[in-house]
Amino acid sequence: MNKKLQVLIVDDCKITHFLHKEAIRDCLPSITPRTFYDGEETLKYLVQSKDETSKCFVLLDLNMPVMDGFTFLEKLQESNISNEIIIAIITSSTDLTDKERVLKYPQVVAFLEKPFKTTDFSKIEKYLK
Repeated sequence: MNKKLQVLIVDDCKITHFLHKEAIRDCLPSITPRTFYDGEETLKYLVQSKDETSKCFVLLDLNMPVMDGFTFLEKLQESNISNEIIIAIITSSTDLTDKERVLKYPQVVAFLEKPFKTTDFSKIEKYLK
């Protein structure tokens, strides 16, 4: 059974939201991405909208106020919904330690440079099927 795909953009910058939405619309025209400004509101949404018939693809920034991407990943591990989520880290960080740290989480499939571009889609497309 194919699961319905949701796309969540998690970043504290409106311009990044716009750029990522445009790239997602180019790659997945039938999807309307949801936007969030921090990990806390994203986690609340995921817990409230848990749905066995859908899968979430999350474009996650690491450096945000309230709850950063690292804390989001930790909290997600503690939840019972983490197996339904695919995450691409989209960050301006070039720190190899950050990359090594996030790639230890089973949901994280990519560590990409901001902003997400249509050319990045080929790196994650196989995880969305």
